[in-house]
Amino acid sequence: MQTNTVLTFEDVEFDVVDIHNTPWLRVFQIGSALGYRNPSSDMAKLYERNADEFTEKMTRLFEVDTVGGRQQVRIFSPRGAYLLAMLARTERAKAFRHWVLDVLEGRLVPQETGRMTVPQRLAALRYRGSLVKELANARTASLAVELYANLQQVSRLLGMQAQSIGVLAPVARQNSLQGIE
Repeated sequence: MQTNTVLTFEDVEFDVVDIHNTPWLRVFQIGSALGYRNPSSDMAKLYERNADEFTEKMTRLFEVDTVGGRQQVRIFSPRGAYLLAMLARTERAKAFRHWVLDVLEGRLVPQETGRMTVPQRLAALRYRGSLVKELANARTASLAVELYANLQQVSRLLGMQAQSIGVLAPVARQNSLQGIE
């Protein structure tokens, strides 16, 4: 059984990786919180330019379940997330730094979203699969947006990350909805 916890900054929910009671955050979600258009690639560049400033207590690779299966993902401790925010030059960086300090000082703690039994997890995985299929066949942008919101929610409960709506729903690409992630 897996316990999932969530921290929220503005419109971004973080899937927390709990390591010794410290919430570690995924790089993609940090990039989203900082307001980068391409969170994965922009954060990878930012990290690579400044890798010498990070210690093993600030970042590491961690294996997690993703849409593409089990993969290694870069995660950051609150100190590492704060350093990324210090290096970032986005409009949201200042607010994110304040939020990370609240996490560091224990003012914000991850919320536990609950434990799933094996049958519940299997049902959620089946539902998630049906949402992906429905997204691929969605005929209207509004239906795609609604299905994608449901997919994001069930993915969070499962500790997974959904691909972008533009990848999953052809109608979204046609209607320029790639900004919805």
